[in-house]
Order: sequence, then structure tokens, then C-alpha cells
Amino acid sequence: MGRACAVLLIAVALGLVVPAADSASPQTADRPLLIWAKFSLKPHDGFRFRAEAHGGKATLYVERGRQAVSYTAPGAVSTQGIEARFGDLGRISVEFRPDRPGSFCKRHAVSVGGAFVGTIEFDGERGYLHVDADRARGSIFMFDLPRCPGRPRVATTGDTDCQVVGGGSCPAADGRREEEEAEGATLSAFTRRHGRFLVAIGLRSSDDKSKSLTTGGRVEYRGQMRVVRISSVVAGRERFVFDEPLAFATLQPPRPFAGSAQFVRAADGSTSWTGSLSVALLGADPVSLAGPEFTVQLKREIPGD
Repeated sequence: MGRACAVLLIAVALGLVVPAADSASPQTADRPLLIWAKFSLKPHDGFRFRAEAHGGKATLYVERGRQAVSYTAPGAVSTQGIEARFGDLGRISVEFRPDRPGSFCKRHAVSVGGAFVGTIEFDGERGYLHVDADRARGSIFMFDLPRCPGRPRVATTGDTDCQVVGGGSCPAADGRREEEEAEGATLSAFTRRHGRFLVAIGLRSSDDKSKSLTTGGRVEYRGQMRVVRISSVVAGRERFVFDEPLAFATLQPPRPFAGSAQFVRAADGSTSWTGSLSVALLGADPVSLAGPEFTVQLKREIPGD
């Protein structure tokens, strides 16, 4: 239950409160080249700062420990660089200078490593972080190329593609490690009106690896910019207790959460979610994560199974 699981939880949580986007159109012969640019700065005072831009949008990601914030705003990206403004919080205006052309090529995509040079400014709300940089390492990815230009072939074993470079070989298709199927329950609570959400997963195992993973936060909009604040924590199974028929559950995660909340499913199928549970967020006041305004579900399933 590492970073990958935490990322999955965040994706599940955002699906609760952010309206689904239109499905992507099928790939066609005249579909324009897709550009995806990203860069990161060295950690500063415990903060990790990175940016991504594609599809007419740019996103800044700020992370520290169990807390993270993302800021997504309209932006322009090309093989030349990135231009984006994040309200009064900052801006990106950088030129891309490649130094590792064609460092990766697979199917109809190629990536180029290099440096983004120019203006990278950001001031977190309430002064939680200040960034003023003129250079960052990163890459530009180009998709939907007619072919990989002048790069080593892509070998295929079964349904798995891998890059064959310098005499390497593809791993056998049957050599994948099968992950043990997890058992437990997932509680989700959200209120679209206030943009608040919570997801708690309780994993149950017979080998003393039972644990709980809780994430909560808030989505807000400032003009054309979307801000998502999230806090997560992994704790012992005693922090998320539920009965076998999933008629009752109690959640009491440790910091950055505070308080507790109770789930009850009545005999008529109605549910309640009450308590004092709240969570501390970067750059904002703590938010309440329980109450009658929340839509709540408790299911015997684990995201990703």
C-alpha cells in the first residue's frame, strides 16, 4: 500500500466530486499531435513541486508529507515550451531546451529530455510556499506520431510491449508477479455542493498486514482555475472498524485528520454519516468531512481489484 495505492485513492476521491469529462474522440489519421510537457524542481523545505501541461491546460502539483494540492488552469503547451497563469498565485513562462533528443520511443510516441528555462513563480495561499525559479529539468512527450523516427524496434511478448535497446530482451509474459487479492471494505462520502470528499479503505489480511488508508479533501474553483486539496494517511486497522454485514462503521484516522465519524445503515436501507471528523489542508482552513449533507456509501470492495 504505497504511493501507487495513494494515487489510486485520490483518483477515486476526485471521481466523487468532479464532473466527468467528455470521452476522448477516436484516433483518426488527421488527429493532431498530442504534446505533454512536465518538469519538477528540487525539494525545498520538505515540499515537492512539479508541473504538467497538455490539452490546453497546465497543472501545478505541490506535495509535502501526507498533504498535496493541485492547481489546474488554461495553458498553452508546444514543443517550444509552456505558458500558463494561475490567477494571482503564480505563472509559468518557460522555453524548452532539449539535450537528450529521442531518449525514448515506443509505438507512436517519443520523449525528449531537457531543461525548461524562463519564469516559474508560485506563492501558496497564506504563504505556505514561495517558488521563484528560472530553470527546471523535465521532458516533452509527443504522441500520435506516424512512426517512431529512427529508434530501436519495439518487441512484443504476448500483450506486453517493451523497449529493446542495446541487446536487451523482453521479459516472458508469464513472468509477471500476481498480486494477492485484497479483502476489506471501502467507505466513500462526498458533497458536490461544498466540494468536500472522503474515501477510506479498510484492508483485512490474515498475515498481520491489515491496515486502513484514508484520504479527504476539497475541490474549489477560482474563475477558470480548479484547486484540489488532499490529505491522506495510512494507519492501523483499528482506525477504520466495520461489521460483517456493513451496517455499521467507525472511522477515526490520525493526523492530519481529527475527530471521528460513524456510519449506520438502518433496516430500511437508509444511511447516516455523522460525527466530528475533519481534515487539515495545505493553504486552507480544515474542513468537516461528516454530516447530513454528505452522500455516503459503504461497500465490500477495494479500488483497483
